[in-house]
Amino acid sequence: MKKFVDLKRRELKFKVGDEVYLKLRPYRQRSLAKKRAEKLAPKYYGPYYGPYLPPEASIHNVFHISQLKLKLGKQHTIQAQQPKLTAEFELQLWPETVLGIRWSPELGANEWLVKWKGLPDSEATWESVYSMNQQFPSFHLEDKVILEPRGIVRPPIINVYKRKGKKGITQDNMEE
Repeated sequence: MKKFVDLKRRELKFKVGDEVYLKLRPYRQRSLAKKRAEKLAPKYYGPYYGPYLPPEASIHNVFHISQLKLKLGKQHTIQAQQPKLTAEFELQLWPETVLGIRWSPELGANEWLVKWKGLPDSEATWESVYSMNQQFPSFHLEDKVILEPRGIVRPPIINVYKRKGKKGITQDNMEE
């Protein structure tokens, strides 16, 4: 019996100074339940060095080893590059490139995915072609001219309306 149970268990060994994640159930522990949807909270918290928890976590610092998970790899903190402000504390953005084009049914026009100068690609926004041409009339891609698909073919006529004729009036009645 013990042989089958041991197949599901794993032996964990930690060294002094290892960073670990702590598995918590925030919907059971009221000291962590600060959000509306506690069940959607992260499964593991951390990384922490051993049992050194932050002071705002009012939890006892002794845990079963099955509640710990070893942190793998180095933690890289990526700081977002702050956009530059003018002397009047205004944010001035200039378009750098167009990353994509899509049709917007709400606007009834095309939109461009614009990458702004000084911001990463993740900060690119969808802007309408009309507003971009109004705000930045000199914006032109160096050798990549994006043309909107146009042609001489008009869209097909889908709805055809006919006027109903008046009842009771025929050619025979008009001759008399």
